[in-house]
Amino acid sequence: MAGAGGRLFRAIISALKDVAVTLAFVLILTGGLYAYAGVWPPMVSVDGSSMYPHLRAGDLVILRGKDRVAVTTSCDAVTGGYRKFDGYGDVIVYSPMGNRSRVPVIHRAAYWVDEGQPMWPGGPRAPHPGYITLGDNNFFYDQSTSISPDEPVRPEWVLGVSQIRIPYLGLLRALIRAPSLKKTFMGLAIHGLFAEPLLRLEVGPGVL
Repeated sequence: MAGAGGRLFRAIISALKDVAVTLAFVLILTGGLYAYAGVWPPMVSVDGSSMYPHLRAGDLVILRGKDRVAVTTSCDAVTGGYRKFDGYGDVIVYSPMGNRSRVPVIHRAAYWVDEGQPMWPGGPRAPHPGYITLGDNNFFYDQSTSISPDEPVRPEWVLGVSQIRIPYLGLLRALIRAPSLKKTFMGLAIHGLFAEPLLRLEVGPGVL
């Protein structure tokens, strides 16, 4: 009995060590990402094709807050030669119409308009200042579609500015939601800290 009790004790200690290592790893990774990004969630997964070929479904994109990096529009980037994800200007993640209950959108900031300025040649006047946005694989501005109809993207709608693309790692979101993984402690820890932050992004529904 003493031998069995000793083996059980050692097994419990080993399991506790695994738990501690897992928690430490997840917390350090999460803390490091948040320290870099300055926003929560610090990363998003792409699902769609309107940013193809520069961003693809299954990509993981790491963000930074707009208080950490300035948004450079495509219009301004052409002059200075600034490029991001093989295109001129920054790719932003924003809540359509400022509604955080809607699926976020990841598109390029094409240019800035002031209130009363036509949003595009011959187009309606902007009801307020903001960004005109466009998917790299789309033909129409978001503001001329159901994504953000007649509404430039206000700066406060911007959730983050895309910085780093990691191909295929966004598929991790589906993996960590798998019931088989969630049954393990490591699965539960990773799911709790990462599954929800890995937002699914719409990239131009209806205008792909």
